[in-house]
Amino acid sequence: LDDITLITNNVLPNAHFEDWTHTSFPDFYSLTNATSAAIATAGNYWGGVSACKVTASAANGYLYISSNTFPRLLDLNDSTVSFKVRALPEVASDAWIKIYTKQADGTAQTLTSTTTNPIGEFTQLVLEDQELNDNLVEVEIRFGVTTNAKYVIFDDARLESPTTIHEYVLPKEFRLGHLS
Repeated sequence: LDDITLITNNVLPNAHFEDWTHTSFPDFYSLTNATSAAIATAGNYWGGVSACKVTASAANGYLYISSNTFPRLLDLNDSTVSFKVRALPEVASDAWIKIYTKQADGTAQTLTSTTTNPIGEFTQLVLEDQELNDNLVEVEIRFGVTTNAKYVIFDDARLESPTTIHEYVLPKEFRLGHLS
């Protein structure tokens, strides 16, 4: 098998949203005020073979991955990261991304993208060179939709850190095989 979707220093597992053990959300991810579905129609994904369509069920619904279920995100403690994803919104500038962190003393940090994203085109949403707090007890990486009952298709997510990553979660199709 060849997989060209894997990116060196990408902390996010299943970053092209191709693995769906549960049909309602991609592996490693959860939802808040939203639903999701795998999209494998040509023109509706960016690289790989599918993407994630997130539909808000209330204003500012989102798909997220949390350190509570993927603890490796806590390794980003006191580091500088860049978070990027391709977004195809149903409504202009309806897509956003956020990095949310919480420190041991309860102090929260929310870093939000401001990238304009037109209808009908994949746009790369970017949070470049973001400095995360130290003493983190929680990290959430969020992919959001502003307008209730509207959708955004997300694909090609990456959360890059200059910290060398020594372990990667392999795509599901590799898990029963071996690397050579």
